[in-house]
Amino acid sequence: MSEKVIALDFDGVIVESVGIKDQAFEEVFKQYPEQLAQIMEYHRSHNATIRYDKFKYITETILHQPYSETIGQKLGEEFSRYIFKKIVACPSVPGAKEFLEYFYGKRPLYLISMTPEEELMRILQARH
Repeated sequence: MSEKVIALDFDGVIVESVGIKDQAFEEVFKQYPEQLAQIMEYHRSHNATIRYDKFKYITETILHQPYSETIGQKLGEEFSRYIFKKIVACPSVPGAKEFLEYFYGKRPLYLISMTPEEELMRILQARH
């Protein structure tokens, strides 16, 4: 093997959680039904964008409302509450566990994610 390290994304590579985050965006912004389709289109077309950057763009550009760190924190907390139990309980991607078990100790394994580190660590601990 020529690989020196292996880096894996969490959502969609290790766990089947991508749809959960789509649902969370719908839940967080459900009080804006007239803009929800535009919000979801933006969310899905900016997959690699940090959620707080999405919140800012959605609030200012789509909802035409002022954005602050307090608003972002509130949206982030609501988003995190929605996804936590669902991601802990969601299935692993088929073959992910076997892949990790095979390469564990043979290559350095790195997990990458757009999920905030503290939240990701809580999820990983809960999933064992």
